[in-house]
Amino acid sequence: MNSLVIESTRFPMMFYGHCFFSAGIYWYSIFSNRYILNNREQKKCVTHGRNTMKKIVLLNGLVMVLFAALVTGCATGGSGLSDEEMVRLQLDQWSQGLIEQDMDKFLATISENFTARQAPDKETLAGFIEQAIEAGYLDEAEVSLEDAQFTIVDGVCSVYPVDLMSIAGSVAVELTFTKEDGKWLVTGMDVDGL
Repeated sequence: MNSLVIESTRFPMMFYGHCFFSAGIYWYSIFSNRYILNNREQKKCVTHGRNTMKKIVLLNGLVMVLFAALVTGCATGGSGLSDEEMVRLQLDQWSQGLIEQDMDKFLATISENFTARQAPDKETLAGFIEQAIEAGYLDEAEVSLEDAQFTIVDGVCSVYPVDLMSIAGSVAVELTFTKEDGKWLVTGMDVDGL
């Protein structure tokens, strides 16, 4: 359901982008026909000298570059990510860090303000994850977000359950993300059964 809401909010921007593009092509065709392709106008340009024709060609190129920049800006500028989308991106990186056993990728998602019952700070969490990797507990790891619920209130997002499975078994994790300087980072983690 959330993906439908996200897609429906992007529709107006796509629609207007296409409208601007169509209007630009129409305007360009009128401009081109009037100043470049029309034989009478072309003869007038030639009779006024080469500099006039160069100016028209350069102006034409400049208009197309500006138009392309406008269309590109309209297509990408207004489609900022929602908070939930940004949390999902961080959660994907967190998951990939565990699955690939990549400590740098995993720790990039963890805030310096991290605290949890099982690990009081980021350094302790890093030590636990390194030990789990060395012991083989994260071999064949998988992360499932199939049942995960995202609850965002006042710059804090709770995601539960994040199901983590490996050869050591499976656990459900609740992650707490906090928005710090515009970026969502994991500030808390609660592992069921630990």
